[in-house]
Parts: sequence; C-alpha cells; structure tokens
Amino acid sequence: MKVIIIAGGKGTRIMEETAAKPKPMVEIAGKPILWHIMNVFSIQGFNEFLISTGYLHEVIENWINSNVGMADSNGNLINVKSIFTGEETHTGGRIAEIMKKYPGESFLATYGDGLANISIEKLLRFHKSNSRIATVTAVRPPARFGYM
Repeated sequence: MKVIIIAGGKGTRIMEETAAKPKPMVEIAGKPILWHIMNVFSIQGFNEFLISTGYLHEVIENWINSNVGMADSNGNLINVKSIFTGEETHTGGRIAEIMKKYPGESFLATYGDGLANISIEKLLRFHKSNSRIATVTAVRPPARFGYM
C-alpha cells in the first residue's frame, strides 16, 4: 500500500519559512517535516511514498533526488516518488491525480505538514471493519488561549 503525502500548498500561515520552500520542507531537528512523516509510516511498515507536489515542487524534487537511498530511523529504505499535481490544485484534486496514475491501488493519505502518533495498523483495522471507501482521522487541538 502506497502513502500519498499532500505537499502542494503555499504555507501562507508561516510565510517567513515558506517563501523559499514548501511547508513540508521546514526542518525539525535538522530534517524536513516530510522526512518525519515518512518515518512515522515507514517504521510501521509503509515505505512507498507518492509526494503530491505543487508550490515550489522543485525544492521537494531536488531533496528527493539528493537523498536516493533514504532510510527511516530504523534503517529501513524509503521509496519516494514526487508527482507534480499543479500549482493551484486542491487536496481532493491532488489525491485524484495520483489515483488516476495508480488505478486499483489502495492508499493511505496524509498532509505534508502535520505529524501524529497514530497506529496505522489499528486505523486500517477500523477502516476495514466498517466497510467504507475512506476513513479520516483528526485531532481536536487545545484552545489557543486556554480554557475557562
């Protein structure tokens, strides 16, 4: 099963970081967010990634090309392919473009700017037990200014 990482947005909320690079390329501990996301999936056995790019796509493509043979934190090889899905394409369009290129394939999909500690195995079990076409996970962020 391949993992789609949606990495095409403009990252307008943190323009001081994203004027020269897409948000998934912002670094945490010396590695781009994109690597950290792939690491979460790869250490759980999912190491084939399709990066859906748009804004500043060449930055991601150059990073992938300069990191051939990339591995996760356990040393497992990560297989990454960048697919340009358009500068202005929205989330659903990006996923649809990749699905057209890989007909009949099942996918996991995630945004390229968020990290989560989630059991992919449990998520897939839940998805299959409910016989649905898609399952969405989300978090309820804490209130910005605290609670009253």
